[in-house]
Amino acid sequence: MHDRTNVSLGMSSENLEPDVVTAIVGLPPTRSFRKGDLPAGRRFPVPRIRGSWALEVEGDDVGTAARELLGLVSGREGRWREAVARFSAVATLSIWWEPEGRYGGFSVDSTTLARLAALGERIDVYFPGTTDRRFTCSARGEARGAAYRALLRVLATFSGEALLVVRDGLGLDERGQRILAELERLGARSERASEWPGTKLTDSQATLWRVPVGDAVVDVLSSAAESLFDWVQPALPGDLCFRRDDGTTILGTIAHEQDAFLDLGPAEYEALLAKVPSMELKRDVSDPAPPAERAP
Repeated sequence: MHDRTNVSLGMSSENLEPDVVTAIVGLPPTRSFRKGDLPAGRRFPVPRIRGSWALEVEGDDVGTAARELLGLVSGREGRWREAVARFSAVATLSIWWEPEGRYGGFSVDSTTLARLAALGERIDVYFPGTTDRRFTCSARGEARGAAYRALLRVLATFSGEALLVVRDGLGLDERGQRILAELERLGARSERASEWPGTKLTDSQATLWRVPVGDAVVDVLSSAAESLFDWVQPALPGDLCFRRDDGTTILGTIAHEQDAFLDLGPAEYEALLAKVPSMELKRDVSDPAPPAERAP
């Protein structure tokens, strides 16, 4: 069993320019954006209210990640402070700690903590706890073949319907039309919509297919593709998604961008990891929002 941790050093301000910070500090950021940028892959993206630049280290031990982060910035402390001063930024040391079990703890040696803390105005610690609250994960890499089929089987146990989208003007090949016809025989129904998990159109609509989930539907979806990211027009309908009986999203995809996210409860998360061990999931540490995105 391993904890999941993320230790980061970040700065944020309304006028922050990430490229300038990178040039001053001399290190590429793990995550950065300007004020007004839209978050990628979010269902309802809201423009960023300030610019941000962050250097993050992930691992299964807070102390080890903190020492690795310190190693990256050692010798660059003066440059870091120069960049913070240049943009009147709020600098923050952040620690995300997610224990694998219900109990645990972590330690960081005082020298490492003091040196990192000296580069920020505050230390933020996030502990997601062990409640039933759902959280967002992004899929790292691509579940293909047997892993893709296993993923669909797991999702089907928690889902009430699958979604597929046919956008106007992109066309749909004969094979894709046959798949929709087969799904229609299994109860699929279409409607016009401007929104589905991962996408919100501003001035147009598409045809959204709502497919009741069952073994026969899973068989069709499993045999039609080798990956979530195969669901792209014109070969196939686009953006395969799954929703629970209550209408909440469990899987959203933006297939042509090879982007997928899952909103999972703890039981769903554990079931997916058990049935699809090859699938890499990254907890979205911006849920809750990381310090660099919050107002000081």
